[in-house]
Amino acid sequence: MKEGGNTEEKLKNYSLKLSFIVNNFHGGLLMETTERTIEFANAGFCEIFSIPLEPEQLTGFDCRDAARQSKSMFKDPYGFVERINSIVENGKPVYFELLETKDGKFLERDYVPVYDDGCLINHLWIYRDVTRRVKAEKETEKAATEWRTTFDSISDMIAIVDKDWKLMRVNKAFAAVVGKSPKEIIGKYCYEVIHNTNAPAENCPKPEAMQKGKPETFEYFEPNLDINVEATASPIFDRAGEVNGAVLVIRDVTQRNLMQKQLILQDRLASIGELVSGVAHELNNPLTGVMGFSELLSDRDLPPDAREEVQFINKEARKAATIVKNLLTFSREQADDKTDTDVNDILTRIINLRSYYLKTKNINLNMQLSANALPTKGNVSHLHQAFSNIILNAEQAMYETSKKGILTITTQKAGDNVSISIADDGPGIPQNHLDKIFNPFFTTRDVGKGTGLGLSICHGIISEHGGRIYAKNRPERGAEIIVELPLTSS
Repeated sequence: MKEGGNTEEKLKNYSLKLSFIVNNFHGGLLMETTERTIEFANAGFCEIFSIPLEPEQLTGFDCRDAARQSKSMFKDPYGFVERINSIVENGKPVYFELLETKDGKFLERDYVPVYDDGCLINHLWIYRDVTRRVKAEKETEKAATEWRTTFDSISDMIAIVDKDWKLMRVNKAFAAVVGKSPKEIIGKYCYEVIHNTNAPAENCPKPEAMQKGKPETFEYFEPNLDINVEATASPIFDRAGEVNGAVLVIRDVTQRNLMQKQLILQDRLASIGELVSGVAHELNNPLTGVMGFSELLSDRDLPPDAREEVQFINKEARKAATIVKNLLTFSREQADDKTDTDVNDILTRIINLRSYYLKTKNINLNMQLSANALPTKGNVSHLHQAFSNIILNAEQAMYETSKKGILTITTQKAGDNVSISIADDGPGIPQNHLDKIFNPFFTTRDVGKGTGLGLSICHGIISEHGGRIYAKNRPERGAEIIVELPLTSS
């Protein structure tokens, strides 16, 4: 009797402990029979599903009736029931299944079939509210997605490099510039990808940044990429405060540098223009006197040799007067009446005048004028002079080099501007001359074959029209002069 009493007492204590564990379990527990009636549920189950009953009141309920008591229904009730039926019929445990309710909860569910002597007698369902964790994971994933989107949207080349120079991550711009996909270059050495070398380049800012522990910026020309770059390295610190890598930001500054050179050139030309203007005015008076008196002398009864010399003086004085006139054009001191005009018309007239010369010099013409009118407000005479000078330079470059050539003239609308390209297949412009060709009196021709004022006058005319003019060498062969003028409404 005593032994039986001890057994009953142990069972009672065991039941109390089990009840304590079940009711204090941080989650929902539901045991149902094979007939799908509830054998027991804990307080956590009622709380998770917002069931307004005590756990004991659910005993004997059909599971579907209990579900109707819930205020936290699942997004897809039909699918939820179908899934339960499928799990029960399979009779195998299922763990960590994620569910979502209509009121925004996320639940993690386990199913444990209970067997006795090989027979299924109960279904145990375990629910855990993982809303906070799932939402934190979603926020983390959202932040990571936004970071990746931002990282790949930046037009500068960006790479994360470890302390051993290996690329850990690159953005799309970086991959595009080096002509590889990100997967192809991750894990490679940055100098191998950027410089195509077997060792770090001397002008790399990474060593300085890692040594000093602060961002460093170097600007240089990168021959492997054929661009001018501004490279910045910012150190990455670990939790111990040690530098274990760097973020490289590489910006293509080729166009920026070109614009800076253009601004410097324009400023220099403006200063020269003021000087030239003063000199031209000072020369005009004595030249007028020389021309006038030489004409008077030539009308007198002079010996033939003297008359010839006086006429030569007059001819040279007029040549000098023409140079002074060109200087004044360069310095923008001539009247500049502007009217609406079509760039295509100006170029067509010039070509019509020079067609015979082009044919005799074996120069083929490739005209690619815009099908639409390209109106601009300008002085027709000045623009005619500017384009004629550019075309004449191209013709001479080709003929002097190979006695033949192809002159390509292209016009098109470029945003709010008219873009005019005049290109030749001649020898091109030496790199060290590109930023000098618009300077007054700069010429590479022999003495007596040019004053060096042609392109400087073009620059003055185009600038006066609110446009810009610049030169570059063509990748295939030859040089190209590009003029941009403001487009006006037709």
